[in-house]
Amino acid sequence: MKRSLALLAVMLPVLAAADGYPSGLSDTPAQPPASSEAQRLLDRQRQSGAPQQGELSTQLYVDSQKRIAETFRRPVPESLSELSKSGD
Repeated sequence: MKRSLALLAVMLPVLAAADGYPSGLSDTPAQPPASSEAQRLLDRQRQSGAPQQGELSTQLYVDSQKRIAETFRRPVPESLSELSKSGD
């Protein structure tokens, strides 16, 4: 058993060097993955810079912020049935 382990320990580096790679690793660099359509669109959006105006109108943004604030003023219901009973 010891002899076979010793033989294996000696043979592994020899087998690794047999392919012509001194370290046992390939010297070919890995190729970066091809860019996906989504990645190309994100890159184009990133390069186009910030928009002149926001995507939402100011009034729509203010209204949505008011609605969000109102949800935090109400207590969290104990169950979903309480939420449906209140009419929200």
